[in-house]
Amino acid sequence: MAGLKTVALKLPAAAEDLSKLEIGTVVYLTGRIFTAREGAYKHAIEDGAGMPASKEALGSANFHCSPAARVNPDGTYSVTVRPGTYKIGFNPPYGTDFVSQYWNGKPDLASADLLVVDVANTPNINAVLAHGFRLTGRITDASDPTLPLPNAFVSAYTAVGFQYIASGVAGSDGSYSLYLPTGNYVVFFGPPYLSDYLGEYWNDKRDQLSADVVHVTGPMSGLDAGLARGILLSGRVTDETGSPIPGLFVNVDNSTTAMFVGGAPTDADGRYSVLVPAGSYKVLFPSNGLPFIEEWWNDKPSFAAADPIDVTSSVAGINAVLARGVVISGHIRSATGATLAGSAFLADGNKPCCVFGVGHGTTSDGAYSFTVPPGNYFVGFYADGYKFQYWNGKTDPLLADVLPAAADRSGIDSSLAPIDSSHGSLCQQRFQTHDDFRVLFRRFGTVSHQLEEALHMLQVARTDLFGFIVVFGVVVAVRQT
Repeated sequence: MAGLKTVALKLPAAAEDLSKLEIGTVVYLTGRIFTAREGAYKHAIEDGAGMPASKEALGSANFHCSPAARVNPDGTYSVTVRPGTYKIGFNPPYGTDFVSQYWNGKPDLASADLLVVDVANTPNINAVLAHGFRLTGRITDASDPTLPLPNAFVSAYTAVGFQYIASGVAGSDGSYSLYLPTGNYVVFFGPPYLSDYLGEYWNDKRDQLSADVVHVTGPMSGLDAGLARGILLSGRVTDETGSPIPGLFVNVDNSTTAMFVGGAPTDADGRYSVLVPAGSYKVLFPSNGLPFIEEWWNDKPSFAAADPIDVTSSVAGINAVLARGVVISGHIRSATGATLAGSAFLADGNKPCCVFGVGHGTTSDGAYSFTVPPGNYFVGFYADGYKFQYWNGKTDPLLADVLPAAADRSGIDSSLAPIDSSHGSLCQQRFQTHDDFRVLFRRFGTVSHQLEEALHMLQVARTDLFGFIVVFGVVVAVRQT
């Protein structure tokens, strides 16, 4: 990230390395990071059950966010937060058959109601948790079903929207259980940490799009999974001087569908390795906010031009030498100056506006960045509930200003105006025709067939489709770091 100190640490991190960290430093972690819901921490620590493994095995790093409250024996709770707008989640006691819930009786984060906290006390934010149905199965080796995979995990997500609902961990015999309310779910089976097994979706499906939906109307058993061993694809990423580039998350995509298959961050020496099933792949080396120009293997500028890699056994030497570029960065802001979470888009400024070639999601404070070759660019800004805008406050693509970027350009901010919902649907105001959708998502080549189907539907009914298209586009465009 431009202007910020970056450090790459391999977990478990040494105390000496941790003592050198400074507030504000961007840290890239390689290894296991553990997290759990409040009930799990209570069960492990307060109830004395202990963690499922040593702190060294768990990586000595805990991911935990959002204020959390301990529930008293009588069911009451309180939590202190800053004034703002929140979504409140309620997690069940560890080991019970209750299912999680969001305030106001909502089943997942996407549908949760917003709670505005603007007074000192906000009482009666209550929940009544429902009992779920028990789902059970075993996770084993695909080639030998008698070989259990303890510490493999299972997670359930809503079939529509892919919202996390519940998860469980396999015991010593590979068996697991989790509790779900009535509904339709996509179920993922993940491998034990540091094993060479690959995750899969029910029912022996490799990705979310092809996964069979589990319809839950009552208790279910026999939801078993046999995980196959993966094949190692590895390489090294350096700059033009030969110095390693740590903390860059390498992406491996299916060479036909362009679907993300797996990825891994580079270590302190710039090396990475990814486990994949046998198949044909293309590898992306994205900038991840670092001052380097992304490229595809083998020194190719795009997915279409990238060389495919046929993997039938371990493949090494998938290396990259990245050139330094210029960094275009800024914040997505409203017209009042408030920062907004959203997405920024970039297009070639030497062509008529605008075929956006790449889109990046912002951080929670609205910050974004692109690393690109020196040149001229159009920059577009999007945030939910606001009108799409180009750099310099322009809303008409025919009047969009070109941003010259011969060197780093910071402070390229937006000033978005809210959408007036009294003038038609949000979808109609954001993008007046399906051609505008095509402009935003033209990059995605092999997924265009699915997009075209959505665009055709858009001509018939514009309501509720915009959210789907945006999520679909962001998932394809924004790579995980």
